[in-house]
Amino acid sequence: MFCDEQNYYMVYDCVKQRGVAFTATLGDHRTNLTLHEILRYDHVMTNEGNSFSGVTGMFTAPYAGVYVFDVTIGVNGAGATDVSIVKNGVYLQRVYGHATTNWETASASVTVHLNAEDHVYVKNSNYNHGLIGHDLTTFSGFMVQPDCAL
Repeated sequence: MFCDEQNYYMVYDCVKQRGVAFTATLGDHRTNLTLHEILRYDHVMTNEGNSFSGVTGMFTAPYAGVYVFDVTIGVNGAGATDVSIVKNGVYLQRVYGHATTNWETASASVTVHLNAEDHVYVKNSNYNHGLIGHDLTTFSGFMVQPDCAL
């Protein structure tokens, strides 16, 4: 569809009214993650647009456009854990955390274009020392710019 000014503002107003943003955290520690396990979050703090499922750990884009996703992991004790931000099975960004004595955090963000119904999630990549809960391990995302057509 041709994106003229009138159509752009119609789409923009629709997204602005509905909102697309989420933040989810781990309340409980997670140990024994399996390789490529999709992380599931037990605290969904914000879910504007209801596009994130804490049960599945997946964000489903309600509209095509540009989105930003951020992941922070908390790693406990002397060990390492790494996870990846994934779009429809394709790795976008990796987050590696290594704690030498107590605990450490590591973060990464990615900006990506999504089509409607694309899925973005976080999965365990390789190392598995576990993740700290207490809301220190987080997954957030929001729409920056909608495409012209819904």
